Amino acid sequence: MNGDERKDPLVQMERSSSQLRQLLRSLGFTIKVEPYVVHVNPEFTLYQAPLGTPIIFPTQVHRYVHNLNLLPSKLDRKHEILTDKLISLHVEEDPYAQLPPYTYQGVRKGITCGICHSFSISVHGWNCVCGN
Repeated sequence: MNGDERKDPLVQMERSSSQLRQLLRSLGFTIKVEPYVVHVNPEFTLYQAPLGTPIIFPTQVHRYVHNLNLLPSKLDRKHEILTDKLISLHVEEDPYAQLPPYTYQGVRKGITCGICHSFSISVHGWNCVCGN
């Protein structure tokens, strides 16, 4: 890790599933929510994971989806209404994003100094030298 704190995915899962239940309730639906943490990176390994933890590992994803598809399910008008309500709540753009206006042509390009971040770099043979 690079010093950033990693949040516990199980805590995030509980928070998200609680928020989903609240949203469903506010929309007038009582649907059972079964949350899982799904790790899809094939190189991920979690050693000594406690049994019974709602985690699906990369090697289990295919089998889990297969078993899910085998479950009998009947969709009716209520499901269509819920789908429409959820789609209407979807936000395309992040309202909190505050990106500065720029164009590709207006951005300065080149090699910057790793210390002072200036563009005052000159190349001498195999070496890059900062002019500052």
